[in-house]
Amino acid sequence: MRKLLGILSAVSLLLAVSCAVAGPSREQQKTSEDALTATTAISSTTTTETQTVTEVVRGTVTEAISDKSVEGGWHYRGFIIDCNGNIIVFNDDILRKFSESYAVSCANIIDTYNAEYSIDNSYENLLRECNPTIQFSKDGHHVGQSIQLTLNADLQTEIYNYMQSNNIVGSFTIIDANGAIKCLVSYPSYDANAEFDKIIKEDHACLNRCLESEVPGSTMKILTSVLASKYGFNEYKDPGYLSSVDVANWDVKDSKSYQSPILRTNREAFRFSSNCFYSAFALEIGADKLQNGLNELFKYDKSIDCGFVTIKNSIDLSTNGNLARAGFGQREKVSPLYLAMVANGVVTSEMNKPYIIQATVDTKTMQKIESISSAETISSIPKEYTVDTKNGMLDVAAGLNLTVDGLTIYAKTGTAEVSDKDIHYILSTVSDSECNVANTETIVFQYLNSPNAYASGDANHMQEVLNMIYKEELKNE
Repeated sequence: MRKLLGILSAVSLLLAVSCAVAGPSREQQKTSEDALTATTAISSTTTTETQTVTEVVRGTVTEAISDKSVEGGWHYRGFIIDCNGNIIVFNDDILRKFSESYAVSCANIIDTYNAEYSIDNSYENLLRECNPTIQFSKDGHHVGQSIQLTLNADLQTEIYNYMQSNNIVGSFTIIDANGAIKCLVSYPSYDANAEFDKIIKEDHACLNRCLESEVPGSTMKILTSVLASKYGFNEYKDPGYLSSVDVANWDVKDSKSYQSPILRTNREAFRFSSNCFYSAFALEIGADKLQNGLNELFKYDKSIDCGFVTIKNSIDLSTNGNLARAGFGQREKVSPLYLAMVANGVVTSEMNKPYIIQATVDTKTMQKIESISSAETISSIPKEYTVDTKNGMLDVAAGLNLTVDGLTIYAKTGTAEVSDKDIHYILSTVSDSECNVANTETIVFQYLNSPNAYASGDANHMQEVLNMIYKEELKNE
């Protein structure tokens, strides 16, 4: 129903050259025609004479040999296409251009401006591979094959526009449980079609926060709650304040403790987001066991290569105070991408590596050439370890009043204490009644400038995005 892997599998994109998008809007139709026109051969020359050209793309200079013969070894990049066949990026001769609909919303993940995790840079060699249907650009160069992403560019743009209209500085990360990345929306961004020296960049506009490691706050309790079940830390008399490490629960005020300790189970501690419960758990098992558990179940210390980005986490367990705070997510640094992968794994018991390329495509005929990526399970999480956590996530979702008709929502909020202005998180994993991988995906909302005291106050934004994701599916059911 919602899965991206079905695109280009049973039926390839048998689209005419004059219409690169199924059922295009007027604007998409024009963009596709422009893109295809820009790469259509207009010369009948058969010369094999070579010439040296200099390509300037977003400030990078590549000296290369261009050859008009079929055997030429260097080509202009092909298209970058989204999961629905929409053209996101194309070449107009030597210039790399974005379709106007996606020039801002997709810039800080696809454009070559930020080479650290640019899809256009990361898959440059693939894009320059000889296209099966030989064609030339208007200036006589070969055009390479195209790549199709799992990314949904229209949804990415819709969410970006919503964030812009509500001045939400932050990100929305959406990943299917099989690892296919649906959206990596980070606001603010910039116009990828602007002249290089005229790009107007707001603070951090070139960053994609979905991929940046940051303190996760209580969303980290998804991991430590699973570990509490693994190590048998099932209940605890919660005092509300641990004087030895100066850790307090969010609902403790000046007294810094409850009138009497509250006996909490792991599920209840998760539901009420008890810092003391998970601090006490971390202190009881110690730094080595905590680290080993994270590594065993969640590949925490593993560098996970996703093709265009490598996931790397960190954790500081150097003191008892740091160990206690790591229990509730204040001494770690992880990306929203990693959190989404983990949440999918906890709900389905199968943690799959994220990926964003699904196929290579003939730039001229738009037919699939070869499937590139598929689900790769990197950890199996025993179901007996996840019962309390999943029930706690159900409780949180109910408390936030998050709903999607016919599906189940698991959720967690979190606050990262990193500056004068805290970072809020809401994580929602949406699944069917059986928690099947094929029908599960996670959305991580990261909010850097929330006006609310707690992330729970931001739940309306998460619900709005859930409505965007599922509106078409609900309409068709």
